[in-house]
Amino acid sequence: MIHFAFEFHDVATFNILVNPSSPLVKAVVDNMIQQGIYFILLIRPDNGVTVFRAGGDPNDLAGLKDNLPRILASSTTAAQYENALTRFQKRPYPSGQLLNWVCRDDVSYLDLSTDWLELNPSSL
Repeated sequence: MIHFAFEFHDVATFNILVNPSSPLVKAVVDNMIQQGIYFILLIRPDNGVTVFRAGGDPNDLAGLKDNLPRILASSTTAAQYENALTRFQKRPYPSGQLLNWVCRDDVSYLDLSTDWLELNPSSL
């Protein structure tokens, strides 16, 4: 599994688990490493969006860089992924909200020429 944990001190922790054998996951992780930055969009039930951005610090993606050969060679089955996800849901570490990766294995979600979301700034 690839586990992303986003911890905001005194606010919340969000976890995402993705299957490293997915061709889409491999492409996204490789792109994150090549670009050195990434954005995570959290679309809330109220249709609000929280954006996480990281990059610039060479250590931000150190774990992914170090494990890229293992990720690219992964053969995790869908059943193994679901089993790990179920176990993680019972005892998340770090504790926090488990998010769904919206793309799953559908590469069309990454086509921003036709599938895009227009965001308006918050009035806060």
